[in-house]
Amino acid sequence: MTATQESFTRPCVTLPQGKIRGIVQTDDFPQPVECFLGFPYAEPPVGDLRFRPPVKVKYSETTIEAVAYGKASPGKPLIPPRIPLVYSEDCLTVNVFRPIREADDTQRLPVAIYVHGGAFNRGHSSSQNTASMVAWSEEAFVGVSFNYRVGALGFLASSKAAEEGILNLGIQDQRLLLEWVQENIHHFGGDKHNVTLIGLSAGAITVSLSLRISVHDS
Repeated sequence: MTATQESFTRPCVTLPQGKIRGIVQTDDFPQPVECFLGFPYAEPPVGDLRFRPPVKVKYSETTIEAVAYGKASPGKPLIPPRIPLVYSEDCLTVNVFRPIREADDTQRLPVAIYVHGGAFNRGHSSSQNTASMVAWSEEAFVGVSFNYRVGALGFLASSKAAEEGILNLGIQDQRLLLEWVQENIHHFGGDKHNVTLIGLSAGAITVSLSLRISVHDS
């Protein structure tokens, strides 16, 4: 895990799913960044939810220690990961990054959502240093990265999967994440009406698919 500045008070945000307690990351950044790491945006896709569409995370009053990236969806890395990875089917987690602001600053910030790549069978939200992007940006914004199911868990191609309506579960995960952002990003100071999608490789493809789906739905 990257360095944090102990002199900063740990940031907290209260959501319908519970209180999220993050950390402040400093590193060699020009400004510190509040990071909320590895907390769920959907119910764990395990047990009866394995090979099923993602389910919205339930209401809770628990406190979630959002101090480290969540576990990666099982898949073999193409290149050495930026941080050591632990793999698990319980992988539907999100990370939110924001600059430190004055308590009375109520202006909503633009939001950028990063969709990781990996040929649809590997990859993780930590592959891009989103905290660094937020810290070095000339204009303040809220950054979001997240995990989605990859490989057979997220993109199982078979006639049986088609019959059961469970093709492209990884893209369904992404759509639920976008819904989560619309419902919750204002708690982090973000503007749900000013959201930009950024994708790398397979992530860029799914951004294009999301735009096509949105146009079709409208």
